[in-house]
Order: sequence, then C-alpha cells, then structure tokens
Amino acid sequence: MLAEALPALAKVLGKSAAKPAWCQVKRWRYATARERLDQGAINPEWTRVVVAGDAVAAGPNMEDVAATGRWAARRICEA
Repeated sequence: MLAEALPALAKVLGKSAAKPAWCQVKRWRYATARERLDQGAINPEWTRVVVAGDAVAAGPNMEDVAATGRWAARRICEA
C-alpha cells in the first residue's frame, strides 16, 4: 500500500517521493460515539481547526465518517 501511496503523493505535490522514516497503518475499530455533535455547529466558519470523524458523523458506518472528512476537505478548500 505504501508503494502505491508514495508515488501518488509525489504526483500531487509535484516532487519526488522521499522514503518515509516511519509509517503506520490506521485500522478501523470500534468507533461508536455515544452522542453525535453537529459538524456545522462545532466548526464555525472562522475557525482554523476543522473537526471531522466519528463524533460528528451522521451514523456509525465508515461511509458516514468518511463523509465528514469530505465535508472538512471542502470547507478547507473553500477558505
């Protein structure tokens, strides 16, 4: 997976891919929040930190959590 990710990253950044000093795989595991926060309310337009993830997801599935990341990316790109 890293062998695929580094060239893709280099293509996006327009640089050659450096060999990482360290890498770690993040695996999805039991991430179910007891209460969910409103992503729009917790991320006011003026904030420099954008919160995404299971705490603000519409549901418990990985797709729901990924949607919060896409929302955050759009928010950052529009700033």
